[in-house]
Amino acid sequence: MAKLTRKPKSNAGMELLALSKELCKLSSNDFINKLSKWQERHKYFLNEKTIDENGKWRYTHTRLRSANYTLKRNIAFLFAYESV
Repeated sequence: MAKLTRKPKSNAGMELLALSKELCKLSSNDFINKLSKWQERHKYFLNEKTIDENGKWRYTHTRLRSANYTLKRNIAFLFAYESV
């Protein structure tokens, strides 16, 4: 939730917010499957780039990309209780 807003405007943001709220209700395999399907559905949206004021290419949806990467990177820690 740190990288997402409470009321995202994009469909991808709304879906990722809903998925992150389901985190405590899903098993690790279910969450991983849903996250990978979400990533596949929105890969073009996440890879959109724009030119900033300095003329450099930047990712358009940096906060959404960061939230996605944070979930992907920390999956092992999010479900550590299942391996105990």
